[in-house]
Amino acid sequence: MVLIIIGHTYAVGFWQNLVYAINVPIFFVLSGYLTHRKTIRQTALGGVRTLLVPYGVTALLIFFLSLVSLHRHVPGMITTANWNHFLIAALYGIGTPSSQTIFHGTVIPAIGAIWFLLAMYFGNIIYQLLLNATHALSRGKETAVLVGASLILAVGAFIVSAVIQLPWSLGPALLSISFYTAGHIIREYRMMDLNMRNGILALAGLLLCCWSAIRGQFWFNTGYATDPLLKMLGAMAGSYFLMYLFKGIETWISMRGLAKLGRLALITLAFHLVCLSVFTDTVILENHLATWGVTPNGVGIILDVYRILLCELATIILAKFKLVRKVFAIR
Repeated sequence: MVLIIIGHTYAVGFWQNLVYAINVPIFFVLSGYLTHRKTIRQTALGGVRTLLVPYGVTALLIFFLSLVSLHRHVPGMITTANWNHFLIAALYGIGTPSSQTIFHGTVIPAIGAIWFLLAMYFGNIIYQLLLNATHALSRGKETAVLVGASLILAVGAFIVSAVIQLPWSLGPALLSISFYTAGHIIREYRMMDLNMRNGILALAGLLLCCWSAIRGQFWFNTGYATDPLLKMLGAMAGSYFLMYLFKGIETWISMRGLAKLGRLALITLAFHLVCLSVFTDTVILENHLATWGVTPNGVGIILDVYRILLCELATIILAKFKLVRKVFAIR
Protein backbone atom coordinates (compact mmCIF):
# COMPACT_ATOMS: atom_id res chain seq x y z
CA MET A 1 0.00 0.00 0.00
CA VAL A 2 2.97 2.30 0.64
CA LEU A 3 3.97 1.94 -3.02
CA ILE A 4 0.46 2.92 -4.14
CA ILE A 5 0.63 6.06 -1.99
CA ILE A 6 4.09 6.94 -3.35
CA GLY A 7 2.91 6.37 -6.91
CA HIS A 8 0.07 8.85 -6.41
CA THR A 9 2.21 11.41 -4.61
CA TYR A 10 5.71 11.77 -6.02
CA ALA A 11 7.73 9.47 -8.22
CA VAL A 12 9.39 10.49 -11.48
CA GLY A 13 11.35 8.87 -14.29
CA PHE A 14 12.88 5.49 -13.51
CA TRP A 15 11.48 5.48 -9.98
CA GLN A 16 7.96 6.12 -11.22
CA ASN A 17 8.26 3.25 -13.68
CA LEU A 18 9.65 0.99 -10.95
CA VAL A 19 6.87 1.84 -8.48
CA TYR A 20 4.12 1.34 -11.05
CA ALA A 21 5.67 -1.94 -12.15
CA ILE A 22 5.03 -3.42 -8.71
CA ASN A 23 2.55 -1.42 -6.64
CA VAL A 24 -0.65 -3.08 -7.90
CA PRO A 25 0.59 -6.29 -9.58
CA ILE A 26 2.01 -7.52 -6.26
CA PHE A 27 -1.52 -7.75 -4.83
CA PHE A 28 -2.49 -10.16 -7.61
CA VAL A 29 0.74 -12.18 -7.34
CA LEU A 30 0.12 -12.52 -3.60
CA SER A 31 -3.48 -13.55 -4.28
CA GLY A 32 -2.29 -16.24 -6.67
CA TYR A 33 0.20 -17.41 -4.06
CA LEU A 34 -2.43 -17.61 -1.30
CA THR A 35 -5.49 -18.70 -3.29
CA HIS A 36 -6.73 -22.29 -3.32
CA ARG A 37 -9.57 -23.85 -5.28
CA LYS A 38 -13.09 -22.72 -4.42
CA THR A 39 -16.41 -23.00 -6.18
CA ILE A 40 -17.34 -20.12 -8.46
CA ARG A 41 -20.29 -19.38 -6.18
CA GLN A 42 -18.03 -19.12 -3.12
CA THR A 43 -15.63 -16.87 -5.02
CA ALA A 44 -18.34 -14.56 -6.36
CA LEU A 45 -20.21 -14.22 -3.06
CA GLY A 46 -17.04 -13.86 -1.02
CA GLY A 47 -15.82 -11.17 -3.40
CA VAL A 48 -18.97 -9.15 -2.87
CA ARG A 49 -18.18 -8.99 0.83
CA THR A 50 -14.43 -8.39 0.64
CA LEU A 51 -14.08 -6.38 -2.59
CA LEU A 52 -17.33 -4.89 -3.91
CA VAL A 53 -18.65 -3.61 -0.57
CA PRO A 54 -15.41 -1.69 0.20
CA TYR A 55 -15.44 -0.38 -3.38
CA GLY A 56 -19.03 0.82 -3.12
CA VAL A 57 -18.66 2.39 0.33
CA THR A 58 -15.48 4.25 -0.66
CA ALA A 59 -17.03 5.46 -3.92
CA LEU A 60 -20.19 6.68 -2.16
CA LEU A 61 -18.15 8.49 0.49
CA ILE A 62 -16.17 10.32 -2.20
CA PHE A 63 -19.40 11.12 -4.07
CA PHE A 64 -21.12 12.62 -1.03
CA LEU A 65 -18.05 14.63 -0.01
CA SER A 66 -17.80 15.98 -3.56
CA LEU A 67 -21.43 17.13 -3.32
CA VAL A 68 -20.61 18.99 -0.11
CA SER A 69 -17.66 20.67 -1.81
CA LEU A 70 -19.71 21.55 -4.89
CA HIS A 71 -22.53 23.22 -2.97
CA ARG A 72 -20.64 24.67 -0.02
CA HIS A 73 -17.24 25.43 -1.59
CA VAL A 74 -15.40 24.36 1.53
CA PRO A 75 -11.80 25.66 1.70
CA GLY A 76 -9.31 22.84 1.30
CA MET A 77 -11.68 20.67 -0.74
CA ILE A 78 -11.57 19.96 -4.47
CA THR A 79 -14.67 21.13 -6.35
CA THR A 80 -15.72 19.06 -9.37
CA ALA A 81 -17.37 20.62 -12.42
CA ASN A 82 -20.46 18.39 -12.26
CA TRP A 83 -22.41 16.86 -9.38
CA ASN A 84 -22.39 13.43 -11.05
CA HIS A 85 -18.63 13.32 -11.73
CA PHE A 86 -17.79 10.65 -9.15
CA LEU A 87 -21.10 8.83 -9.60
CA ILE A 88 -20.26 8.20 -13.26
CA ALA A 89 -16.71 7.27 -12.27
CA ALA A 90 -17.95 4.74 -9.71
CA LEU A 91 -20.44 3.11 -12.09
CA TYR A 92 -17.92 2.71 -14.93
CA GLY A 93 -15.02 1.79 -12.66
CA ILE A 94 -11.77 2.60 -14.47
CA GLY A 95 -8.54 3.94 -13.01
CA THR A 96 -7.69 6.62 -15.58
CA PRO A 97 -10.04 9.07 -17.37
CA SER A 98 -10.72 7.94 -20.93
CA SER A 99 -12.80 8.83 -23.98
CA GLN A 100 -12.15 5.36 -25.43
CA THR A 101 -15.11 3.72 -23.74
CA ILE A 102 -18.30 1.92 -24.72
CA PHE A 103 -19.89 5.38 -24.89
CA HIS A 104 -17.75 6.38 -27.91
CA GLY A 105 -16.04 9.69 -27.26
CA THR A 106 -17.64 10.60 -23.95
CA VAL A 107 -14.92 11.17 -21.37
CA ILE A 108 -15.47 8.89 -18.39
CA PRO A 109 -13.75 10.15 -15.22
CA ALA A 110 -11.54 7.86 -13.16
CA ILE A 111 -12.62 6.38 -9.85
CA GLY A 112 -9.01 6.23 -8.67
CA ALA A 113 -6.98 3.49 -7.02
CA ILE A 114 -9.97 1.37 -5.99
CA TRP A 115 -10.34 0.28 -9.63
CA PHE A 116 -8.21 -2.70 -8.70
CA LEU A 117 -10.92 -4.00 -6.34
CA LEU A 118 -13.19 -4.45 -9.36
CA ALA A 119 -10.35 -5.99 -11.36
CA MET A 120 -9.60 -8.39 -8.51
CA TYR A 121 -13.26 -9.37 -8.15
CA PHE A 122 -13.53 -10.45 -11.78
CA GLY A 123 -9.94 -11.71 -11.83
CA ASN A 124 -10.70 -14.02 -8.89
CA ILE A 125 -13.65 -15.52 -10.76
CA ILE A 126 -11.71 -16.04 -14.00
CA TYR A 127 -8.77 -17.55 -12.11
CA GLN A 128 -11.02 -19.94 -10.19
CA LEU A 129 -12.61 -21.03 -13.47
CA LEU A 130 -9.14 -21.98 -14.68
CA LEU A 131 -8.22 -23.72 -11.42
CA ASN A 132 -11.43 -25.75 -11.46
CA ALA A 133 -10.84 -26.70 -15.09
CA THR A 134 -7.33 -28.01 -14.31
CA HIS A 135 -7.98 -29.75 -10.99
CA ALA A 136 -7.43 -33.26 -12.41
CA LEU A 137 -4.12 -32.43 -14.12
CA SER A 138 -0.61 -33.02 -12.83
CA ARG A 139 1.32 -30.05 -11.50
CA GLY A 140 3.32 -29.66 -14.70
CA LYS A 141 0.30 -29.86 -17.00
CA GLU A 142 -1.74 -27.55 -14.78
CA THR A 143 1.06 -24.98 -14.85
CA ALA A 144 1.31 -25.25 -18.64
CA VAL A 145 -2.43 -24.69 -19.05
CA LEU A 146 -2.43 -21.72 -16.67
CA VAL A 147 0.54 -20.12 -18.42
CA GLY A 148 -1.03 -20.69 -21.84
CA ALA A 149 -4.40 -19.29 -20.76
CA SER A 150 -2.83 -16.27 -19.08
CA LEU A 151 -0.81 -15.51 -22.23
CA ILE A 152 -3.92 -15.64 -24.40
CA LEU A 153 -5.88 -13.43 -21.99
CA ALA A 154 -3.00 -10.95 -21.65
CA VAL A 155 -2.60 -10.60 -25.42
CA GLY A 156 -6.35 -10.14 -25.75
CA ALA A 157 -6.38 -7.54 -22.96
CA PHE A 158 -3.59 -5.48 -24.53
CA ILE A 159 -5.31 -5.57 -27.94
CA VAL A 160 -8.74 -4.65 -26.59
CA SER A 161 -7.40 -1.95 -24.25
CA ALA A 162 -5.67 -0.21 -27.16
CA VAL A 163 -9.12 0.30 -28.70
CA ILE A 164 -11.50 0.59 -25.75
CA GLN A 165 -11.43 0.78 -21.96
CA LEU A 166 -13.95 -1.80 -20.81
CA PRO A 167 -16.18 -0.97 -17.82
CA TRP A 168 -15.54 -2.33 -14.32
CA SER A 169 -11.80 -2.65 -15.10
CA LEU A 170 -12.41 -5.84 -17.06
CA GLY A 171 -9.29 -5.23 -19.17
CA PRO A 172 -6.97 -5.27 -16.13
CA ALA A 173 -8.93 -8.27 -14.81
CA LEU A 174 -7.89 -10.21 -17.90
CA LEU A 175 -4.28 -9.05 -17.51
CA SER A 176 -4.30 -10.01 -13.85
CA ILE A 177 -4.51 -13.74 -14.62
CA SER A 178 -0.82 -13.65 -15.52
CA PHE A 179 -0.03 -12.35 -12.04
CA TYR A 180 -2.27 -14.90 -10.34
CA THR A 181 -0.46 -17.58 -12.32
CA ALA A 182 2.92 -16.20 -11.25
CA GLY A 183 1.83 -16.46 -7.62
CA HIS A 184 0.61 -20.00 -8.21
CA ILE A 185 3.99 -20.99 -9.69
CA ILE A 186 5.85 -19.38 -6.77
CA ARG A 187 3.86 -21.52 -4.34
CA GLU A 188 3.80 -24.77 -6.28
CA TYR A 189 7.53 -24.72 -7.01
CA ARG A 190 8.46 -23.63 -3.47
CA MET A 191 10.12 -20.42 -4.63
CA MET A 192 9.64 -18.79 -1.22
CA ASP A 193 11.88 -21.29 0.58
CA LEU A 194 14.97 -19.50 1.86
CA ASN A 195 17.82 -21.16 -0.03
CA MET A 196 20.60 -20.32 -2.47
CA ARG A 197 18.59 -21.12 -5.61
CA ASN A 198 15.66 -18.93 -4.66
CA GLY A 199 17.92 -16.14 -3.43
CA ILE A 200 19.58 -16.01 -6.85
CA LEU A 201 16.16 -16.09 -8.54
CA ALA A 202 14.95 -13.20 -6.36
CA LEU A 203 18.01 -11.09 -7.22
CA ALA A 204 17.51 -11.91 -10.90
CA GLY A 205 13.90 -10.79 -10.44
CA LEU A 206 15.06 -7.44 -9.06
CA LEU A 207 17.41 -6.93 -12.01
CA LEU A 208 14.67 -7.84 -14.50
CA CYS A 209 12.23 -5.45 -12.83
CA CYS A 210 14.79 -2.62 -12.89
CA TRP A 211 15.57 -3.32 -16.54
CA SER A 212 11.88 -3.19 -17.42
CA ALA A 213 11.57 0.14 -15.56
CA ILE A 214 14.49 1.54 -17.56
CA ARG A 215 12.87 0.42 -20.81
CA GLY A 216 9.61 2.31 -20.32
CA GLN A 217 6.20 2.46 -18.71
CA PHE A 218 3.54 -0.02 -17.68
CA TRP A 219 0.03 1.16 -16.84
CA PHE A 220 -1.77 -1.88 -15.50
CA ASN A 221 -5.07 -0.03 -15.12
CA THR A 222 -5.26 0.91 -18.82
CA GLY A 223 -3.52 -2.11 -20.32
CA TYR A 224 -0.67 -0.06 -21.80
CA ALA A 225 3.01 -0.99 -21.87
CA THR A 226 5.89 0.22 -24.02
CA ASP A 227 7.10 -3.40 -24.16
CA PRO A 228 4.22 -5.65 -23.00
CA LEU A 229 6.19 -8.89 -22.53
CA LEU A 230 9.11 -7.26 -20.72
CA LYS A 231 6.85 -5.14 -18.52
CA MET A 232 4.64 -8.08 -17.50
CA LEU A 233 7.68 -10.23 -16.67
CA GLY A 234 9.27 -7.31 -14.83
CA ALA A 235 6.15 -6.80 -12.71
CA MET A 236 6.06 -10.49 -11.77
CA ALA A 237 9.78 -10.57 -11.06
CA GLY A 238 9.70 -7.41 -8.95
CA SER A 239 6.75 -8.70 -6.96
CA TYR A 240 8.57 -11.98 -6.32
CA PHE A 241 11.68 -10.11 -5.16
CA LEU A 242 9.68 -8.08 -2.62
CA MET A 243 7.89 -11.17 -1.34
CA TYR A 244 11.18 -13.06 -0.95
CA LEU A 245 12.95 -10.06 0.60
CA PHE A 246 10.36 -9.67 3.34
CA LYS A 247 10.27 -13.42 3.93
CA GLY A 248 13.99 -13.15 4.64
CA ILE A 249 13.60 -10.07 6.84
CA GLU A 250 10.99 -11.94 8.88
CA THR A 251 13.67 -14.35 10.07
CA TRP A 252 15.58 -11.45 11.68
CA ILE A 253 12.93 -8.92 12.69
CA SER A 254 9.41 -9.33 14.03
CA MET A 255 6.91 -8.19 11.39
CA ARG A 256 3.81 -8.32 13.59
CA GLY A 257 3.26 -4.57 13.41
CA LEU A 258 3.53 -4.50 9.63
CA ALA A 259 1.35 -7.59 9.38
CA LYS A 260 -1.36 -5.82 11.35
CA LEU A 261 -1.17 -2.79 9.06
CA GLY A 262 -1.31 -5.16 6.11
CA ARG A 263 -4.59 -6.58 7.36
CA LEU A 264 -5.90 -3.02 7.54
CA ALA A 265 -4.76 -2.20 4.00
CA LEU A 266 -8.24 -1.59 2.58
CA ILE A 267 -8.84 1.11 5.18
CA THR A 268 -5.54 2.70 4.17
CA LEU A 269 -6.51 2.58 0.51
CA ALA A 270 -9.96 4.06 1.13
CA PHE A 271 -8.63 6.91 3.27
CA HIS A 272 -5.86 7.66 0.78
CA LEU A 273 -8.29 7.79 -2.12
CA VAL A 274 -10.72 10.06 -0.26
CA CYS A 275 -7.86 12.47 0.50
CA LEU A 276 -6.60 12.29 -3.07
CA SER A 277 -10.03 12.89 -4.62
CA VAL A 278 -11.55 15.44 -2.25
CA PHE A 279 -8.93 17.36 -0.27
CA THR A 280 -6.10 19.72 -1.28
CA ASP A 281 -3.86 19.26 1.76
CA THR A 282 -0.84 18.14 -0.25
CA VAL A 283 -1.22 21.06 -2.68
CA ILE A 284 -1.24 23.50 0.25
CA LEU A 285 1.80 21.80 1.81
CA GLU A 286 3.61 21.72 -1.54
CA ASN A 287 3.07 25.47 -2.04
CA HIS A 288 4.38 26.26 1.45
CA LEU A 289 7.46 24.08 0.95
CA ALA A 290 8.18 25.73 -2.39
CA THR A 291 8.01 29.22 -0.85
CA TRP A 292 10.48 28.07 1.80
CA GLY A 293 12.98 27.22 -0.93
CA VAL A 294 12.79 23.43 -0.73
CA THR A 295 13.95 21.76 -3.96
CA PRO A 296 11.38 19.93 -6.14
CA ASN A 297 12.83 16.54 -5.19
CA GLY A 298 12.85 17.53 -1.54
CA VAL A 299 9.22 18.62 -1.78
CA GLY A 300 8.30 15.30 -3.37
CA ILE A 301 10.03 13.24 -0.70
CA ILE A 302 8.42 15.26 2.11
CA LEU A 303 4.99 14.82 0.49
CA ASP A 304 5.57 11.06 0.21
CA VAL A 305 6.49 10.80 3.90
CA TYR A 306 3.57 13.05 4.92
CA ARG A 307 1.00 11.03 3.01
CA ILE A 308 2.32 7.68 4.19
CA LEU A 309 2.33 8.75 7.85
CA LEU A 310 -1.09 10.42 7.55
CA CYS A 311 -2.70 7.37 5.93
CA GLU A 312 -1.18 4.88 8.35
CA LEU A 313 -2.11 6.98 11.39
CA ALA A 314 -5.66 7.38 10.08
CA THR A 315 -5.79 3.63 9.48
CA ILE A 316 -4.88 2.84 13.09
CA ILE A 317 -7.51 5.28 14.38
CA LEU A 318 -10.30 4.23 12.00
CA ALA A 319 -9.69 0.53 12.68
CA LYS A 320 -10.81 1.08 16.26
CA PHE A 321 -14.38 1.53 15.01
CA LYS A 322 -16.30 -1.72 14.65
CA LEU A 323 -18.34 -0.47 11.67
CA VAL A 324 -15.18 0.38 9.74
CA ARG A 325 -13.67 -3.03 10.49
CA LYS A 326 -16.90 -4.71 9.42
CA VAL A 327 -17.27 -2.81 6.13
CA PHE A 328 -13.68 -3.24 5.05
CA ALA A 329 -13.61 -6.97 5.78
CA ILE A 330 -10.36 -7.11 7.72
CA ARG A 331 -8.88 -10.60 7.50
